[in-house]
Amino acid sequence: MTKTATALIWAAAIIMIAVAGSRGWISRESARTMLIVMPVLAAIIVLRRFRGQRCCGGGQA
Repeated sequence: MTKTATALIWAAAIIMIAVAGSRGWISRESARTMLIVMPVLAAIIVLRRFRGQRCCGGGQA
């Protein structure tokens, strides 16, 4: 999957969280927290994935 496709999937997930929070499907506090955490997590995953590094420190021993 390309970097753009991965970023678009993360963006769609973030938008769905925002919509769910605004409509009351999930609590506003949960939505607020996820809207802070998800972009940071997405950036880390997208940048590390496309630099060839593993996200969870699974280096060679």
